[in-house]
Amino acid sequence: MASSRHFVVAHVVLFLVITSSLAYEDPAGTYCNPNSPVDPGSLLATYIGDLLASLVPACSRFATFIASSNGNDETIVYGMAQCRGDIWGKLCCLCIEAAADQIQKSCPNSSDAQIWYNHCTVGYSQHRFFGKFDTSNGVVSIRNQEDYSDPQALSDLLGSLFNELSTEAINPKGKGFAAGQANLTDSDTLYGMAQCTKDLPPFACSQCLDAAIKQSQSSCGPSKGCRVFYSACVVRYELYPFIPYGISGQVEEKLTIHHEFHKENKFMS
Repeated sequence: MASSRHFVVAHVVLFLVITSSLAYEDPAGTYCNPNSPVDPGSLLATYIGDLLASLVPACSRFATFIASSNGNDETIVYGMAQCRGDIWGKLCCLCIEAAADQIQKSCPNSSDAQIWYNHCTVGYSQHRFFGKFDTSNGVVSIRNQEDYSDPQALSDLLGSLFNELSTEAINPKGKGFAAGQANLTDSDTLYGMAQCTKDLPPFACSQCLDAAIKQSQSSCGPSKGCRVFYSACVVRYELYPFIPYGISGQVEEKLTIHHEFHKENKFMS
């Protein structure tokens, strides 16, 4: 009973934090493909807008991963939305709604784009990308410009932590998501996360995370915090707890499996 109350209180606190932060939160990363232009007044642009508008109603059906398409054989666009592994329900939908709105503002002239927030990601393309990953256009986000005092200790522990998280994420029980922590010193704790989109099979998830981890090692240096975003996976580490303790594993058990097929849209949990 005590643990149940802890979960409810923690999730209420998380809800308040997210709802208050989404109003002013900047995207953690944005990618607009400059080689995939689209005329804002074209039929393709209309399809993109309609597809993005369909993501929020799909989320309200309790799906935490949404794969969708809109258009016809000659002009078609594919889209997806996914929330972080510990985010579900209304919290998930709020983030997807914000991301779907912002990506149209950030990438109005691109038919291939993706946006990442702390709690979700939304992307679309004319290429069918479901079950695939692309590491050619990743985004590295270093919000904390301060370096850790012992770079070697950070690097060694981070490598070990990310390897463990990757193994956990590709395990079917992990459902493509893992979060954990490890002690750097008596006073410093390293927190990490690894996640793949739910359409990736385990082997592809492993490859994507491996590429993201290697990118973090080469690009993040001794920074106290860093995120690497690829189209179908993300890794992150910080020296503060960015995922509320005790929520991650419990939320996955509460996710409602939902499959629904339409003529042009497919929603999955």
